[in-house]
Amino acid sequence: MTTPGRDRCGRRARWGAHRVAVLLGRSTSGLLETELGYRRRGPAGEVPPDVRYQERQNVYSVGALVRHAFDLRGPSWVVSTACSSSAKVYASAARPVVLARSRPAAGAPEPKQ
Repeated sequence: MTTPGRDRCGRRARWGAHRVAVLLGRSTSGLLETELGYRRRGPAGEVPPDVRYQERQNVYSVGALVRHAFDLRGPSWVVSTACSSSAKVYASAARPVVLARSRPAAGAPEPKQ
């Protein structure tokens, strides 16, 4: 299912959803909230229901959200190094971008001209 605006730049249509990568940098905001929640664990170690780790603190949660929102299936990762995350993700992405330009993925269709 695609909705208007999910492929504004045409990358998914041109290259295929399996070849559009999601490379993001994120901060560690919300860490204190999670730490405080873990201090309130129950007797069996269960975390209180208001601590929504998967949606809020999991490093990859923002990557999963973007992949789902834009219906992408290519490589995906999230860099979380506190203040340098947004810069570090560009450095981390450089190698696969160079590799992708130097050779097409096995079995991948050629891009439309």
